Parts: sequence; structure tokens; C-alpha cells
Amino acid sequence: MLTIILPGFSSLNKEWAEEIKKKLNLGHSVLVHSWKHWQTGNNADFKTDTEIKKVLEEIGEEEVNILAKSIGTRITMYLLEKIPSQIEKIILCGIPLEGEGINEKWRKKYEILASFPGAKVLCLQNKDDPFGSFSKVKKFIHSISPQVLIKKMPRGDHQYPYLEEFQKFLSLRSLKGK
Repeated sequence: MLTIILPGFSSLNKEWAEEIKKKLNLGHSVLVHSWKHWQTGNNADFKTDTEIKKVLEEIGEEEVNILAKSIGTRITMYLLEKIPSQIEKIILCGIPLEGEGINEKWRKKYEILASFPGAKVLCLQNKDDPFGSFSKVKKFIHSISPQVLIKKMPRGDHQYPYLEEFQKFLSLRSLKGK
């Protein structure tokens, strides 16, 4: 079993991801995926296909939990298409519905959630996240999969420091096959 953290786009998310990795206590490996553009310093180096391939290599044949923030939530949808039987649980934080480069095609990727058990997905969305408020994200996700638990978090920014929520959801007994 592996838990992989797919952070947000900004390199500032690296510290968040590493901190969460350090503090999660799940009894198995936790890995932070490092986006290519973090190493090169060139945002144009973020290529969806390249990142998906790298994440798939990191996961290998293992069963996996995914903890994703912002752009990481979109990459999670690609993984859900490619390796659904390997994915145990998913936590989505800060789903971006608004902002630069986000369009209808981008939003359409999330429709794959309808094919995954809603009880195995937790969505945490800040009340006033500038990339998508709780109310907008709740309406959007529930239009795809009404069973997904979406929790309103108290912040008004795009930060997700909710270690206790992550730990609690990922530590629950396996929901495999339900």
C-alpha cells in the first residue's frame, strides 16, 4: 500500500506536501510527487502526459491512496481512468473550477468520478477558495457523484492544512469492494 500526494502547481506546495508526508501516520509508505517544473523553474515544463506517466511509474503495481490538491486533483482523474482497480481512497482538496487555463474541457475530466464509489472519496473545499468556493464545488461534484462527501472548510484561501482530516479518512478501515 502506498499513499501518494499530488500537490498544487506552485512550488510553494512542495513544503505543504512534505509536511503532510512527515506527519501522516498510516503504517505504509507516503510519497510526494514532485512536478517537473519545480526542478526546472519553468512553468511551461508542466506537461500533463509526462506527469501522468511519471506518477504511474511511482505507483507501479501497488494499491494506492491519493491525496491531491488543486492541479493534483485533475491528474487524479487521469489516474482514475488508467488504474481504477489500484486506487483505494481519494482525497481532493481545493478543486479549481475558476482561474487561468480552466475551461469546460478541463472540468469534464472530473466526470470519471461517477464510476468510482463515492464513499471512497473525500473532498475538502475551503468556504471561499478563490479558485472555487465550497458552494460551487459542492454543486459541481454532486452533479457528477452525489455520494461524494464534501466538507466545507473554514478558510478563504487556497491553503489546505487539514492533516487531521487526511489522517482520519485514510486511516478508516478499507472500503474495498463497497
